[in-house]
Amino acid sequence: MRSYVATMRDRLPQQWHTFVSRLKRHALALGTLLFACIVGQAAIATQSPLVIVEPDTKTYVTAAAHILSSFQLFDPIRTPGYPLFLALIFKAQGSMDLMLVVYAQMALMMLAAGEIYVLAYRITSHKSTAAIAGSLVGGNLYILQWERTVLTESLACWLLVTLFVAFEAYLRTARRQALIWLAVLSVAVVLTRPSTFALPPVLFAVLLARDLRLGGLRRSWPRLAIALAAVCGLLFGYAWGNGVATGYEGFSDVSNINLFGKVLQYHMEDENLDPRFAQLRGDLHTYLTTHFTSYVDPYVFVSAYPQYGRSFYALLGDFSRETISQHPIEFIQKTYPIANATWIFMPYNPYVNQLQAPWVGSLLFLAGIPFWVLGLLPFLLIYFLALAWRRPDSTAAVLLAALLLCVLTNIIVSAAGSYGDYYRLREPMDWGIIVAGVITLAESIRMITARPLFGADVPEAASEATASLTPTRKRNAPTLDGATAHP
Repeated sequence: MRSYVATMRDRLPQQWHTFVSRLKRHALALGTLLFACIVGQAAIATQSPLVIVEPDTKTYVTAAAHILSSFQLFDPIRTPGYPLFLALIFKAQGSMDLMLVVYAQMALMMLAAGEIYVLAYRITSHKSTAAIAGSLVGGNLYILQWERTVLTESLACWLLVTLFVAFEAYLRTARRQALIWLAVLSVAVVLTRPSTFALPPVLFAVLLARDLRLGGLRRSWPRLAIALAAVCGLLFGYAWGNGVATGYEGFSDVSNINLFGKVLQYHMEDENLDPRFAQLRGDLHTYLTTHFTSYVDPYVFVSAYPQYGRSFYALLGDFSRETISQHPIEFIQKTYPIANATWIFMPYNPYVNQLQAPWVGSLLFLAGIPFWVLGLLPFLLIYFLALAWRRPDSTAAVLLAALLLCVLTNIIVSAAGSYGDYYRLREPMDWGIIVAGVITLAESIRMITARPLFGADVPEAASEATASLTPTRKRNAPTLDGATAHP
């Protein structure tokens, strides 16, 4: 033990010197990133009030209070990720002042911008590209505006960025530690934002497909299967424990009300003729007739008929799931236009008042420009999926394909699983399309000009990741930047 301590004591100064010397090489790029983040945060700080409390905030704060009082992680309404985050902040400050929550979320978004810089640099080896990608997220008011709300958006965004940092690390190194972090972060993301439940399976499917193409599936599938089983086991274990502790077996009873909202939104309430739901159909018709409306918010309906709020909206959930399962084609057909609208929906600014600081309007205009790349999502996805299939050894191609797949998956789940707030549900993955767009544009310019963008950051040749983004015509043919690519 003493020898280990002595070894670590001798290594620390050398490791610190290496870290500082590497950091100096990124001084200009990191300075640019920091400036963009400071400008963005200054614009947010001009807003008044700085703290925005939404109707959902109360349920998160209540869950955090339960964690503080009895370390009760189970809750029928909210998963424990965000309440635990709030509880740690409340415990640190000794009170439930929400101002510190906003400050913490500001810090998380600056950290996310830094991680995006690391992620982009690792797969392109260009500091300029990484700085642009990080700056367009770290200074984007449409993304930063959610810092002011005591909701999950900012924490979920940071966790998703960190998840992809771990994903890239595993792609690059195949180390056990990176896989463990990937599994842990997958659980953390879902328990913070249940609507992201489909993203971990997508990432693990990409890893399995990559190893299949590389011919190493026989070696890698056991550890990937164990990691995915651990993720699923922890998530299903939480759902089961929630049932034991609270009576609701699942992540959140909000899923029941959301599915009921979809049935009402699609006017499918008359398509389930099961006698068990005859009273519910009658009450719906009565409500629609007396209120002269063709659509009703599910929460408004439950407030008028409180008996349907019993047992965590169980009857509404059963009715909705059975209705959707009986008419899946109709459900998909009616979901498609909503998914399409969610995909191309430009962000809006419900939490930014331009009149309080006129210069903020200019920043909002600039912040909206990167989102035009949303229109290219299908083309970028097809391109990088094809490139990743052709070049499975390319960390950059596989990561960008996985990133865009997760962006698309998040859009589909948002459209199919909720009856509103589609932009808010999409938002935590918006950084992904911005990063993919920046890297694609930078690499396209590099290929067209036959030289690295703004000059090579790595002497004489770009990294293997960047080189593999450039298609090759024959084996061992030199890429446009002079590096040799090996299929």
